[in-house]
Amino acid sequence: MAEDWDVRHEPPVVGTGALDTAYFADTIPESDDIVLSDCLAHKLRIVRPTAGGGLSVVRSLGGMGAGSGELRCPMGVACDGRGAAYVVDMGNRRIQRRSLTDGSVLSQYEARWGRGDGELRSPQGIALLDGLIYVCDTANNRIVCFEDDCTGFKFVRSCTPDEAFGRLHGPTDCAGYVDTDGSAQLFVTDRYNHRVVVLRPDHGEFGFVRQIGTPGRYGNERAGTLREPFGCAVVHPCGGPALAVSEYHGKRVQLFSMTGVAMIVVQPEDGLQFRMAGLVCSPTGARVRVIDPAKDCSDGLFECSLAPAADTSLQRRCLLALLSQCGDAAECDALLATLAEHSVGAALDHLELGQPGPVYRTVE
Repeated sequence: MAEDWDVRHEPPVVGTGALDTAYFADTIPESDDIVLSDCLAHKLRIVRPTAGGGLSVVRSLGGMGAGSGELRCPMGVACDGRGAAYVVDMGNRRIQRRSLTDGSVLSQYEARWGRGDGELRSPQGIALLDGLIYVCDTANNRIVCFEDDCTGFKFVRSCTPDEAFGRLHGPTDCAGYVDTDGSAQLFVTDRYNHRVVVLRPDHGEFGFVRQIGTPGRYGNERAGTLREPFGCAVVHPCGGPALAVSEYHGKRVQLFSMTGVAMIVVQPEDGLQFRMAGLVCSPTGARVRVIDPAKDCSDGLFECSLAPAADTSLQRRCLLALLSQCGDAAECDALLATLAEHSVGAALDHLELGQPGPVYRTVE
């Protein structure tokens, strides 16, 4: 229902050089600004919301080439909260940490083309988690871990497939999350296996946690099924964390509980979008922008509101789905206490416990 999901294309992106073809983005911490990797323009774009509700390009960094400060088909981007961002320079097979002020390269890892340790083939998504850098080494069907500290930018190890979760096939994006107990999880969109794989990294060691989603078929896309999941991001639509996943060919966004239960599905009406790529969250985590690389520069983004402030029905459904995953009363109490700290008292006052099951919502 439209009252649950406010989905619309952004007004045109304007400014010094509008978008060409973007796939990934990230929000600059403590700011409303967004960093977009404009792949075919070979630049990073800093865009800012305008008073009229659109986005304006306020700064462009880079340019095509292999020299210092240049880029060739940039893909994943992740802000570090210190005025810089890590960018996957796919065409040059390198990872750069760049200043968001002047674009200068602060550190860099250059890889050879190949399948060996520290080598890369068509790297795409990137995530920062527990002081380490995780990159989707897409053509090698693996996740590669790096460290960037006072001793320099260096390779740590690769996550190679094992019998626990099977072979990755086209890992595209990844997102990190640290739970309240300090445990870290890495969510990876396993694009051509049509699922999200959850890993528990421990200083470069990877353990399989679970799989989220099952393969979907054209014309029979139920809640919880996925068709080429591309982007993923941890969001906070109702006070607690959830995982948002975009489907490149499924042409929709799904919201899962952190344990993998499909809670909400949004599928804009025909013609609103063509393909869904990377996700970027608002600073509060209650709104998410989805990049549509198939659109021209005037329609490259659309926005979903995950929890309108005036409507608590979506919050209640999210809460019910989360509570249904609790193992016992103590876990429920702990979850409610955590959510209460995030100002969702209005929803908690009217909460009715029960088993809700997946909730499928289509924007009409």
